[in-house]
Amino acid sequence: MIRNLLAATLTLAIAVPALAQSGGNRLVVGSEAPGLAIEDWVKGDPVTIEKDKVYLVEFWATWCGPCKKSIPHLTELQESFGDDGLVVIGVSIDDELETVEKFVKSQGRKMDYTVAFDNRGRTERAWMGRAKMKGIPCSFLVDGQGKLQFIGHPQDEDLEETIELVLDGRYNKKLMDAAKPHLAEIARARKVQDFRMADKVLEEVIATEPMVFAHLILEKFEMKLIEQNDPRGAYQYAREVINTRQMEDPIMLTWLAEKIVTDPNIPDRDRNYQVAMEAAEASVENGRPNDPRTMSTVAMVFAKQGNIEDAVVAQKRAWYNAPRKHKEEQYRLLKQYIEESDRQAAQVSTQ
Repeated sequence: MIRNLLAATLTLAIAVPALAQSGGNRLVVGSEAPGLAIEDWVKGDPVTIEKDKVYLVEFWATWCGPCKKSIPHLTELQESFGDDGLVVIGVSIDDELETVEKFVKSQGRKMDYTVAFDNRGRTERAWMGRAKMKGIPCSFLVDGQGKLQFIGHPQDEDLEETIELVLDGRYNKKLMDAAKPHLAEIARARKVQDFRMADKVLEEVIATEPMVFAHLILEKFEMKLIEQNDPRGAYQYAREVINTRQMEDPIMLTWLAEKIVTDPNIPDRDRNYQVAMEAAEASVENGRPNDPRTMSTVAMVFAKQGNIEDAVVAQKRAWYNAPRKHKEEQYRLLKQYIEESDRQAAQVSTQ
């Protein structure tokens, strides 16, 4: 799935609920996550909130209709992001443990994540009470630093995107808020073609946290290539990025390759497929070798270079390793490459 990371990041920075305002002991986005005072674990192993892991803690009850409707979505989130490190925990605020146990058993695989019973209400008070949240279902997203990055309904349209960014280490609301004036300054400088100033501020913001502001690396590449009409400088910068970021952020190199190949604003004459392949291959070598998005990008670059057989091989890996919800999309691409391969073979046989 090709995303506009810039749009996603800025949207999420604005869309986080107004809870993210400071307020003494109140629990807000950016606060340290409380612990879990749980004695009864109904499903799954006991969980302790630890650093370097990401948790989605949801408060619910068996008598809550909206909570029941959220169960399939939470199961889907656990299935989609569990391998990446997400742990979903449903904390019941029911009165009776037996009621919760019977309900969870009746759900079977439909409720396929960790479930706890808050028998003394201590966890509810530490999370819901301090956050001044009165309605359920209510979810709290805890990042790898033990900080809260989302408080709200588990079916909020921004939650899944926030989870992706948090798991990738690309979400820090404090930094994102602090960067807003600088992003506005960059936009103004680009508008008046003050590229020296835009470049200066871009580098300053990127340097604060390259993972969170990785999208600005792509913005700088775009500015050089399109707005400054400097393909040589743009691709020199792209190669610098490949050399310096391949170990720390291989996934971003996949985005760079995608941008070179697919960005509709880039004229075909300015698409350097060799650099795109260098970025894609560096991503494979230094990231997850069978990551479906990365392999699909490699296949796309092969196809653009006319190497359709290697495109088929790479896309097969993408399809095979894709999560269930992306299988159909990856197979559609594989089918296109196979059909193109068959057309080329038929042309050769008739010559």
